[in-house]
Amino acid sequence: MMHATVEYSVPTPFDMARIATFYDIGVVNKDAYDFSFNGYNDDVGIGVRLEIPFLGPIRLDYAIPLTTDAYNDGGGQFQVNMGYTTSF
Repeated sequence: MMHATVEYSVPTPFDMARIATFYDIGVVNKDAYDFSFNGYNDDVGIGVRLEIPFLGPIRLDYAIPLTTDAYNDGGGQFQVNMGYTTSF
């Protein structure tokens, strides 16, 4: 598995919120040492970054695929992520 994200965020008038735009790209290969980018997926999106006291960070994102492989559809998707790390 390989993935990368480029994100740019700007503050809002509310201290606990930021607006973000991002680009993601990634690929999952069957073999452990297969480093080809055939069948990669990428998307662009917008989101809100919230830092809520006593709860932690929350990311609310909507992404629209640019390139998809045979295992994924081409529709936009909403994603919610909570916590300080991203699990794989």
